[in-house]
Amino acid sequence: MLFICHTLLIVSLNVSTLQTGAEEFELWKQARVHWYNKEWSEAARAYQDLIATYPDSPRRCKSENYLGYCYDRMGNKKEALAIFEGIIKRGDCKAENILDAKGERLKLAHELIESDRNRMVQILLDGLSDDNGDIRLQAALFLSNLDRDDGLPVFFEIVEKERDIDLRDTAIKHILKLGSKADKERLDRLIKRPRAEAGVKPKMIRIIIRQLDPSSDDTEVKLNLPISLYNIAIKSFNDDQLNAIEEQAGIDLKKLQFNLEDLQSGHVLFEVVTGQEEIKMFLE
Repeated sequence: MLFICHTLLIVSLNVSTLQTGAEEFELWKQARVHWYNKEWSEAARAYQDLIATYPDSPRRCKSENYLGYCYDRMGNKKEALAIFEGIIKRGDCKAENILDAKGERLKLAHELIESDRNRMVQILLDGLSDDNGDIRLQAALFLSNLDRDDGLPVFFEIVEKERDIDLRDTAIKHILKLGSKADKERLDRLIKRPRAEAGVKPKMIRIIIRQLDPSSDDTEVKLNLPISLYNIAIKSFNDDQLNAIEEQAGIDLKKLQFNLEDLQSGHVLFEVVTGQEEIKMFLE
């Protein structure tokens, strides 16, 4: 008799567990339907119910991520930030869930910068020391968008170690945007080094920007870039410089890139004066 009661108890528990699992999965499916239909409020309620009712669900972490996304899309960005920060702080979710949360936290901190600048900037600064390279790069890019140069070490790390051409080009663009004269000289050396080690001397674009004001600290900036990075080179000029180049030199900078391979080393592409600057670009 005792054996029969014990068996019935086990069966009852199994049935209850299966029923609970089925109910939890049904709630998950409902949330996903609302998500795909972009019904953010309904999806958020479903994910909230799942998290509250089934805290031990294997889908809890994913539900929290999706709940954060829903809040973001509903315009409740501070609530979304709190969700993602909670996931990161607990650290009990899978690596991919935590990585997603870190990326979303950076994005939201950038978007909420005017609401609490000191706190949001600190979130971005913390991202620069993350173990994940993608997170470090995202943090550096968001800081660059704020015209802060804190991410320069990350950009230099990419130029030094990364093989992906697009990533390197992105890093170079932001170094040119944010870097000091010393930073640009360092970039110049880094770009030259692999070519020199390989015994290859490619055609290079040489840019010299000389300050005509003798009181200026940076009297001259020199930069070498392979002609393959021509687009990045011209993006380093501000609007006043671009206007002066096009008006004085009478050239279309965008069209010029198609002729670079045909021009000889030493060819001066342009030499203009704008305000207190003298700008010269030639092939080397």
